[in-house]
Amino acid sequence: MIDTLIQRTLTFRAGTLRDDDRSVEAIISSETPVAEWDDLRGEVIPRVLLAGGAKIPASRQIPLLDSHNRSGIQNQVGSVRNLRVEAGQIVGRLVFSSTAEDAWQLVREGHLTDVSIGFAVTTETHVGAGSSRKINGRTFQGPTNVATSWIPRETSIVSIGADPNAKIMRSLRGTRLAPTYQPQTNPHDLLAAVRRFKGRQSA
Repeated sequence: MIDTLIQRTLTFRAGTLRDDDRSVEAIISSETPVAEWDDLRGEVIPRVLLAGGAKIPASRQIPLLDSHNRSGIQNQVGSVRNLRVEAGQIVGRLVFSSTAEDAWQLVREGHLTDVSIGFAVTTETHVGAGSSRKINGRTFQGPTNVATSWIPRETSIVSIGADPNAKIMRSLRGTRLAPTYQPQTNPHDLLAAVRRFKGRQSA
């Protein structure tokens, strides 16, 4: 089991914002490959989270945090409820606490649009560079890591996210917005940053 908490970003859904219960729906996770550091291989490799492999809790609820800050309950701004799989994506309703007025207003006014999931991978298949492999009826080209079993731990509202499909789906007029593409981190830039960080640690 890979028990490290990993994070990636998605967005809200258009036409789903409700003032009566201070909530909005969001795509929590998609199957879009995201470049992430692979500790086992010591390099950056794209990872795919298969929606069918998500181990959604029986309560269908996980905490909603401020920027992945798990240091205390004061950083929890609400919860994500009614988690479910829809068309290869994990979707949930973000419900904001009455104590999180600032966060809710930033979302309501359209200033905050990104959400980010914290997850733990339990089973993963590696597809090497230059090769391909069929997993759950789909063919994946390497290099890539395909998470076939993973656990959603928490979701956070963030200023800037990583997954191009993870956005708050919001529109007070009910207009359904298509997901906006956001360039992902260049794997070579990420690898260089990791090496610089490790160099500072060993210095």
